[in-house]
Amino acid sequence: MEYTPYTFPLMVAAAIALSLAYFVLKHRPVPGRVTFVLLMIGVAVWSGGYALEISATSFEAKVFWAKLALEAARDLETVGRAGDLEEAAAAFERLEHELERLAAALTALRAEVSG
Repeated sequence: MEYTPYTFPLMVAAAIALSLAYFVLKHRPVPGRVTFVLLMIGVAVWSGGYALEISATSFEAKVFWAKLALEAARDLETVGRAGDLEEAAAAFERLEHELERLAAALTALRAEVSG
């Protein structure tokens, strides 16, 4: 992975979106809360996936990160259109798994850039 000037702002955007999703989910019982949380999760996945895509040095890695962002966005769109909150929980679990993989990749990138 290679650091680009766009990586840091995209990762900050992903962190802010996840923070907003968590805050609204836990502290704001208002209409539209689930839709907003799904949107913020989608923004976080897209931003993080794109940051990793542009930081990747091989074509295969770029394609992998692009597909990850596309699949997550497609899952969230399907759940949002259906309005099925049970599916939203499953999509969120899949997303959490992908975010754990994203965190590991970012740790490796940080070690590579600083070392």
